[in-house]
Amino acid sequence: MNNVFSIDVASSSLALSVSSVITLILLTLIGIFMQRRGPAPVWLSGVVLYAVMAILLTLLSSFTADVAAWLPLSFYVIFLQAMSWLDMVQPALASRFSIIAAASTQGLLMFAIAISFAIGNVLAGDAADLLGFIALPPLVFVSAVLALLVGLASLHWQRRTSAQHPTPVIH
Repeated sequence: MNNVFSIDVASSSLALSVSSVITLILLTLIGIFMQRRGPAPVWLSGVVLYAVMAILLTLLSSFTADVAAWLPLSFYVIFLQAMSWLDMVQPALASRFSIIAAASTQGLLMFAIAISFAIGNVLAGDAADLLGFIALPPLVFVSAVLALLVGLASLHWQRRTSAQHPTPVIH
């Protein structure tokens, strides 16, 4: 936040603390919601919220001198909530889509998450080095749109496959 919005570290730390408390409350409520409606609506909400916050942070980054610190920090807290929703729902979605055993599914999911973190960190580091930290919000937005497209295609494929082959998945 300091490199893009000139927000001091103490304010950023406070925002992270507030986000942690909000996360504890929201994840409990979202867990109850997931039991009733399943993981797909939570995932879709999380990705859309993630993308919207990335757009808002991108737009805001072009007005850094004229923006009060609370606005980007608020967007960042909401962005972190979307990230926690996505982290929470990934195992449920993976088990729903998988045609292999649950333990193997979770192992492959952890492998995919680790690879995506590594690739994402390298890309973000290179973008920050080459273009400055101001390039990170648009990069996050592009990654959110790509995730949304892949996820929607997967949900569509799963619904279509389930309709054609109503056989239960073996776990």
